[in-house]
Amino acid sequence: MYALLEFLHIVFRDLEKRMTLLALFHEVDRFLTGLATFYTTPFVGDTARDLVEYLEFSEGEISTNRKVPYAKAFSVIQSSGTGKSRMLTEVCFGFVWYTML
Repeated sequence: MYALLEFLHIVFRDLEKRMTLLALFHEVDRFLTGLATFYTTPFVGDTARDLVEYLEFSEGEISTNRKVPYAKAFSVIQSSGTGKSRMLTEVCFGFVWYTML
């Protein structure tokens, strides 16, 4: 943790209103505590399952040559705070890693 704080101190030292290292430490701690709380609450909704179904369907379309993709990639676009990262995390919890080969 000291190395992280030292790095952040170097990054922020040229800013006019930099935080003290102690204030920065408390801010990082508050963020990590909130993040831990966020990921321990139950996931609500079917979006993770829907994403897996979409990936499986897309892989089927590609593997049977019904569709020729430019790239095996997709975008997850939505407003901030709507659960994009949590949805992807839930997909990873259900599967060690889901990759389209």
